[in-house]
Amino acid sequence: MYMEEFVQSTRTALFESLNNLFDTLEEHSKELDIKSKKIIELEAEVEKKTAELDTYNKVSFIGNLTKQITQRNETIEVLNKRIKALQKSKSESNDVPEPVIDDEDEEDNVWLIRELDNKKYLVNTESKKVHVLLQNETPGNIVGRITSKDKFKKYSEPKEYCN
Repeated sequence: MYMEEFVQSTRTALFESLNNLFDTLEEHSKELDIKSKKIIELEAEVEKKTAELDTYNKVSFIGNLTKQITQRNETIEVLNKRIKALQKSKSESNDVPEPVIDDEDEEDNVWLIRELDNKKYLVNTESKKVHVLLQNETPGNIVGRITSKDKFKKYSEPKEYCN
């Protein structure tokens, strides 16, 4: 009889241990399922954020291109005005006109008419100085400068411009 009780108690202990192990295994399986769902949600969120970043980069790139086109168009406008002025002076004098740019150092010295703070100014593209636009489209006093981020920084007082 003692042996039967021992076998019975051992069997009961084994079943209890197995049941505990199965319960623990089931709990871990549920936790894994929850964590797997969370991983899937996070991966979807990462994909969404990546797509948003790509869209932002495309828009930023297009914005930069638009800015470059605007600056080039302003340069073209100034050069066209110079051509018209040269053609006008040539037709009036019948002589060969003096070139507007006569040495290589002044080649980058291009003046652009830009609207800044709802007012038209003359901007020197080499020095980035902003001048008052006089009636004959010549530069007046220096009123500010264009920053490296292409923003207009106005001086508190105009500075005298000397040719």
